[in-house]
Amino acid sequence: MIDKEPELIYALNTNGRMVHVDSVPNGTDCGCVCPKCHQPLIAKQGEKRLHHFAHCGEYGEHGAHPCRGYFEAEIHCLAKQIIKDKKELMLPAFEDFVKAKRVRFVKVEVEERNDRKDLQPDVVGETEDGRRIMIEIYYSHQVREDKKNKIKELGCECVEIDVKGVEENTLENFLLNESIQREWLVHPLVDKIKNDRYKSAIQNTEEKEKEYKKLEIQRAARNKEIIDIKRKRHSEKERKQIIQNARYYNPSSYDDVPDIPYNYYYNYHLEDNIFCTINDIHKKLTDILRDNKLFIKVGMHETKIYRIERGTDCLYILHANVGCQGRNPIHLTRMTIRSGQDFYQNLGAYDSEDKALWACRDATQRY
Repeated sequence: MIDKEPELIYALNTNGRMVHVDSVPNGTDCGCVCPKCHQPLIAKQGEKRLHHFAHCGEYGEHGAHPCRGYFEAEIHCLAKQIIKDKKELMLPAFEDFVKAKRVRFVKVEVEERNDRKDLQPDVVGETEDGRRIMIEIYYSHQVREDKKNKIKELGCECVEIDVKGVEENTLENFLLNESIQREWLVHPLVDKIKNDRYKSAIQNTEEKEKEYKKLEIQRAARNKEIIDIKRKRHSEKERKQIIQNARYYNPSSYDDVPDIPYNYYYNYHLEDNIFCTINDIHKKLTDILRDNKLFIKVGMHETKIYRIERGTDCLYILHANVGCQGRNPIHLTRMTIRSGQDFYQNLGAYDSEDKALWACRDATQRY
């Protein structure tokens, strides 16, 4: 649904000037047209409603081709007329480098085309010292980038003024005495500052990218060094020390868990498990189950074993990680030996021990 626009209180007369509804005869004798569609208007100067102009016929509110955007056109045309009549404008500031200043024009042209006929600014004002300033009135459509580039090519300063939200009776004060809702599109000092900042930002970005690449190279070198260490073949003495450090224990805090190379202990920390067979690991897990103990999992998770089922060349372990309080806390894991190491495959998670047990039995029959 389109919101109803404010009443039209200014319109174009036969001389092409914006005039107030109270300055013209009532009715169709007003001789005014809409600044948007340029169709004849009726001046309504009754006693009950605010005096205003109205479209008639098919261009009225309920006509076949109702006029839309007339209020924007009214504000736009009125702003250009005020600047031309008063020959003054409050220019905007730019941070602390350019101060807001009210400028006086000796000459003002409205919708003047440049020599190449490819640029038509709303207003062009010329100061006493020969300074030419283009003025673009903005309500709903800002100046496009291609138009900005054309203005820069001409070497002319340009200000864009946002008149949205400004009423007709306050528009003159807004243009001449206030510096808000306007900015420099083209200004020698402003452009230089923005260009310097842009170059500085580009330089900082390039430096950051170089630093990032340097860190990536260092990180890759460290990762390669770690991989080389992990792939290194340990001596018999070193292997025995690693195995000794990996013996089962129940630490008081996770900080006490030793740093075990991942290529020796894929999942569970069990004594001598890299040299164990399925039968050996089955016995170790059975002892843990019988003693109702916890055993340590890589990543410093403690795991409780509920049940162990023996497969052809694997074990099916029913367990739950300590602190796992999710919807499916009990896990079914299949354990095999690969290259002398114990390897674990997660087959599923279940919300009760009974369901997990049935899944465990089913797995022993399928594998």
